[in-house]
Amino acid sequence: LPHARLSGRLSAVVGCSKAVLDKHLQFGMYKDVPIKRVIYNAEAIQAKSTRQTSPDGPFTFGYIGALTEVKGIPQMLRAFQQAQQQSPRPLRMVVAGTGPETYVQQLKSDFASPDIEFIGHSAPEALFLRSDATIVASVWDDPLPGVAFQALAHGVPVLGTHRGGIPEMVKDAHNGLLYDPDQPDGLQQAMVRIVNEPGMHARLTTNTTPSAAPFLSEERLFKEYMSLYGEVIQK
Repeated sequence: LPHARLSGRLSAVVGCSKAVLDKHLQFGMYKDVPIKRVIYNAEAIQAKSTRQTSPDGPFTFGYIGALTEVKGIPQMLRAFQQAQQQSPRPLRMVVAGTGPETYVQQLKSDFASPDIEFIGHSAPEALFLRSDATIVASVWDDPLPGVAFQALAHGVPVLGTHRGGIPEMVKDAHNGLLYDPDQPDGLQQAMVRIVNEPGMHARLTTNTTPSAAPFLSEERLFKEYMSLYGEVIQK
């Protein structure tokens, strides 16, 4: 409560996503701040398509990030196994990232399968090169997970939860598919849809790289902050 009162004395507040700013406002923070702004993060990576999907081989889903509960890893792997039963096309899952050793070992034990590969630490580009679609399975309000726009920049559609800032990067049925993590078969349905629905993967892929552009422009980021600073000084 003291922090909420003091927060109202600021000249401006910036959220890295609308979701994270709205969450703070919902709980009474920054109530009397005159300037409330969303300025998206940016990372200067070269936007490029790195993988040509073969219709004859297995469809590969990729995940890269922390192996922790809030990232929805068990739910993701269960959905993958269920999707395998519904897809006439072979499916594979590549999991990149690290986490608490006991937790990771438990995941490997619970989801032991020749079709699920845990590769540990990996450069994002290497993971995207192996992936036909990237999964961002966060079950918490992830503010603005960079892996989403990194995947899009490399021409890889994203299957993401309708949580936090993810829907501000991933537009359903445009550059990826969104699902509700509270819906037991939400991710499973998204997986089956992107693999089996005719033309779906190709349509999503077409829109990936262009949609990542705002998140790759450091110049845009600098200009928006400079504009904000100027506005504050004028007031």
